[in-house]
Amino acid sequence: MGELRFPKGFVWGVATSSHQIEGGNNNDWTEWEKRAGHPPKVVPSGEAADHWHRYADDYQFISDMNLSGYRFSIEWSRIEPRPGEFNAEAIAHYGKMLAELKKRGITPMVTLHHFTSPLWIENLGGWADPRTVDHFVRFATKVIESFGSGVTFWITLNEPSVQSGLGYMVGIFPPGRKDLLRYWHARRNMLDAHRAVYRLAHKTYKQRGWPEPQVSFAHHMTYVEPANPGSVLDRLCSRVYDYINNSYFLSHSKGYMDFVGVNYYFYRRVHFHLGGPLFIMAEAPVPDAPASDLGWQVVPGGLYSLCKTVSGYGLPIYITENGLADSSDRLRPWSIVHHARAIHRAIFEGVDVRGYFHWTLIDSFEWENGYGFRYGLVAVDYATQKRTPRGSARLYGEIGAGNAISAEMMEKYS
Repeated sequence: MGELRFPKGFVWGVATSSHQIEGGNNNDWTEWEKRAGHPPKVVPSGEAADHWHRYADDYQFISDMNLSGYRFSIEWSRIEPRPGEFNAEAIAHYGKMLAELKKRGITPMVTLHHFTSPLWIENLGGWADPRTVDHFVRFATKVIESFGSGVTFWITLNEPSVQSGLGYMVGIFPPGRKDLLRYWHARRNMLDAHRAVYRLAHKTYKQRGWPEPQVSFAHHMTYVEPANPGSVLDRLCSRVYDYINNSYFLSHSKGYMDFVGVNYYFYRRVHFHLGGPLFIMAEAPVPDAPASDLGWQVVPGGLYSLCKTVSGYGLPIYITENGLADSSDRLRPWSIVHHARAIHRAIFEGVDVRGYFHWTLIDSFEWENGYGFRYGLVAVDYATQKRTPRGSARLYGEIGAGNAISAEMMEKYS
């Protein structure tokens, strides 16, 4: 078998988020981490990986890996620590970050909201309160006007289905609610916020005479199928799961996406089970699939299937996140090669996939799992902040440099 080459201009990148690596934040998650048992695995994120001060060194790893894209988030609580008050120093600092990326020829994909909000937003009611939409648009206006001349790609919200579900129904993200009504309000308000910022970005770019922006949201998508295709109830569970977690935000965002951003981590087989962990359904394992340190099964074929599915929206596709917890770096190289092969297969069949952003560049604070799991291509010793590239970083760099998966890689990780 020969090498698998990708289209010219395909973006190989990495993804991070502000709260998980910057350190020194003061937002709703910072407050949440102080509460005993919320959740029990979480310790205060503190200085995290100190990326706020070490960003140039971290960008060097991106350059060393021959990557062309970097998805990162701008921390709302730094930009607007109090309602309507903007922090000029924080804006200037993010400007320096973007300038450093430009100097290195790395294309930024900027996320405006990656799970964290200022404390004053949470005190007003968070995403369950419709006023948050207007506040978010004000923040987005400031950021887009400040940085838009050097940024083409914008992600309005990261995984709104996850944040609304874990924050307002499951209760393991702030604000820790288990309230179905607030959950649906939060989903609707996040959808309204995305649409409003989409309109804002296009209007601003047109007024300023900047090239057309590319705006979307990063959608957590799960490939789901019935555990027993012959069961009517299993098929119904699969369709319900798919609508709530996959189709809802996409179908209600038609006309408000310039591309589809896919975050892929899960392949689910569901079956009807009254009173199960998902109310009327439970999950069945995927036979013979390897698992990450978190116990999440790794099934690259689901990414191929999702690419085929979302191609129906007629838009370019970017894989805005994909990765796994793997402290030993045992499974990550296999995962990278096989997910890349899944993307190549979709492209070969005519799907317009234009980029892949691996989660994540460096080890980071992993939300409800704290510092217990390692996703980074680059390892971080939190005691010293020393960075050490893992073997998977070298492998991914070879893919980025050649814009291809070599025959040797496919043989080694078959």
